[in-house]
Amino acid sequence: MLAATSDDANRIIFQVWPRVIFLDYDLAPGISSEPVAEYLAMTSYRGAVYIHSHNPFGQQVLQRIFATAVIAPFGEFEIQRHA
Repeated sequence: MLAATSDDANRIIFQVWPRVIFLDYDLAPGISSEPVAEYLAMTSYRGAVYIHSHNPFGQQVLQRIFATAVIAPFGEFEIQRHA
């Protein structure tokens, strides 16, 4: 599932509790995913979180909020599907 806003993302997380979440810092001009990382930290989310932003500042901000997140910009890892 994709979310265009942090409110959408938080709503999806609350409803689905996905096992893996990919965060990009820059969602739109002036809008970041910081509220999503804060929500994950507040709810003690235990799934895998990957920060795929190429924004170095954004990577640091998100990882500071949600310390267990892994910084892995797309292109640096391969997503594998299991049958």
